[in-house]
Amino acid sequence: MGLDGVELVMEFEDEFGLQIPDNVAERLLSVHDVTEYVHAELSRTLPQAEACLTSRSFYRLRRELTTFLSLSRRGITPKTELGSLIPQEQRRDLWQALLSSGIQLPSLQRSTATVWTAAIIVTACAAALAVVTREPWFLLAGLPLWFVASLATRPLAVFVPGSAQTISDLVMYATSMKASDLTDAAPTRREILYKIRVITSEQLGIPMEQIREDSRFTEDLHID
Repeated sequence: MGLDGVELVMEFEDEFGLQIPDNVAERLLSVHDVTEYVHAELSRTLPQAEACLTSRSFYRLRRELTTFLSLSRRGITPKTELGSLIPQEQRRDLWQALLSSGIQLPSLQRSTATVWTAAIIVTACAAALAVVTREPWFLLAGLPLWFVASLATRPLAVFVPGSAQTISDLVMYATSMKASDLTDAAPTRREILYKIRVITSEQLGIPMEQIREDSRFTEDLHID
């Protein structure tokens, strides 16, 4: 792997609180390889029987959600879909409340239509400036205009990201797996695999469903 691969390895190190030696990083060619390495390292430093770290995160998240949404505990299960559980008009406020309580969350997303509409408007405005002024360099005005458009459309980011479609997904995302935060047990292999898929998806801009355990970074995910 090239520099993109180096950055990805650094993200893995940050997430799990590990130092991955260069000679080891060179041999981590797939999602499976990284999962096996991280699981072995955390299990070696925390040799106790594996505990489900995500269950603790689930109970904490459920407490916050039941309070904010005035729901019963039975109304929130690991399989509950966030899109149906949280009304759009409440999502940004709820997300901010959860972040303020210390729960790690992925960012809410704008719709594809919103992103494309903003891009078209910005491009059209920049092109119009270039035509009216007869100065081609006004096309560069698209950069500050895009920044303004990004700020203006931020309140429209109310869609649940692909990495957190259900309560189970959100719990997995929110669970810290840094070695320094683990006191009595290593995370399960399933928990580690999920985190690695999320990190790879976010770092490479690839939908999470396209990242499988057997995905090879160079051949399948096209890391330079």
